[in-house]
Amino acid sequence: YTGRNTLSLHDALPICMVRVALVTNGGSLYGYPQNDPEIESAQKGTVISLPTAKDMEREGYTFVGWYKDYKLKNKVSSPSKYKLTKNCYLYAKWKKK
Repeated sequence: YTGRNTLSLHDALPICMVRVALVTNGGSLYGYPQNDPEIESAQKGTVISLPTAKDMEREGYTFVGWYKDYKLKNKVSSPSKYKLTKNCYLYAKWKKK
């Protein structure tokens, strides 16, 4: 091997992207109509801020928060600093007014 076609370590590493699907459970996100799931993509390890109550709406309901499971038992503890580590779904929980 002559070494003429060498790659640097950075060239050999692909960027790993992950997706989070935001399931609004009947609500709307950023004023858009129900469009479940809303998909966000970023590089693995990126810290994102999830939508808050001011970004969410559902007539007759108040937004409670984001949950890691569809049964709405495992609440995201830090939605303003959510680290993307793998592809996942997050589910919106609502409380009737």
